[in-house]
Amino acid sequence: MVSLLPLAWWAGASEPRPPADALARERYEMVSAPSGLPPEIQSALARHLGQERLHMAAPGEPFTSGDLVVDKSLPSRRLIAAAVGKTYAVVHYEQGGFARTRRVVVVERAPSGPSEVVWSGRVPRTYEPPEFERAIHSRSLWKKAVSR
Repeated sequence: MVSLLPLAWWAGASEPRPPADALARERYEMVSAPSGLPPEIQSALARHLGQERLHMAAPGEPFTSGDLVVDKSLPSRRLIAAAVGKTYAVVHYEQGGFARTRRVVVVERAPSGPSEVVWSGRVPRTYEPPEFERAIHSRSLWKKAVSR
């Protein structure tokens, strides 16, 4: 007897999904620079990325986009857009490396205690700020997103 469970996992059957309905209902303020993110969101992202403090370039700033590190002072990630709401923040960034990827991280803002990343994954393309917010509200952002 052959088990299909590994195939189902590979196909994404048990893949965690972001809380799309709750995210679609949220009202957001768009943030265009990592330094403009609330401190608890910066801390949650830094922990998620294995950093002591968030080290991410702002849109248009240089960053290490490939796998060859020429300048060690440059971050390996650059913010594309961030939507900050009362309950959630959704952060879209690009990450350098062998293959440049576009990622999305969902942070749940805690009323007390630290905010935490509740979902992260890759998206197939870049969403510019106005389109990014529309994609969150329409839930289209999650249709082709792949969990980390």
